[in-house]
Amino acid sequence: MPLALAEPAVPHRVVDVHGWPGVRGRLIDMGFVPGAEVRVVGQNGSAVIVELLGCRLMLRRGFANHIHVQPMV
Repeated sequence: MPLALAEPAVPHRVVDVHGWPGVRGRLIDMGFVPGAEVRVVGQNGSAVIVELLGCRLMLRRGFANHIHVQPMV
């Protein structure tokens, strides 16, 4: 499922990152790599606030849709 649709406060694992090479590369550089743990902290209109590698980041919903995650079991 896209990160933008992930349930808040539930830990998820990044499965894949899609998109144009520039967008995909930037997201990977930020730490959104397969296997990384990410958690949605909140949503603010057209943005998604996430916690990744101990940092909080705000992403546009469009960018968050390029990051595919699955809930951690």
